[in-house]
Amino acid sequence: MLQLGLRPSDVRVEDRSRTTHESAVACRGLLESRVGGRVLLVTDATHMRRSEACFRAEGIEVVPAACRHLATEFRCSPRKSLPSTSALKDLETAAHEWIGLAWYWLHGRV
Repeated sequence: MLQLGLRPSDVRVEDRSRTTHESAVACRGLLESRVGGRVLLVTDATHMRRSEACFRAEGIEVVPAACRHLATEFRCSPRKSLPSTSALKDLETAAHEWIGLAWYWLHGRV
């Protein structure tokens, strides 16, 4: 972000939390001294939906900036239709996010 022209005083990094909810709460504390404005929320693309919902629930207006996208191009081939360990890992990642989002919703975090 600094290479893109942001001032160091405008960059805050929260790296102590263990969960998305903890991160949103901690960031709300970091941002209490700021007056208005939006923040750039940078996180892994697979976590963005839950992260954005958590931060908005904490009253933080975010501009989502996802990174590490898994799908960057479409390549269709018969081999892609076969079971694989990488597909199983992708399924695990997706299930973790959907279950996490449901869990957060049930507990009022989003």
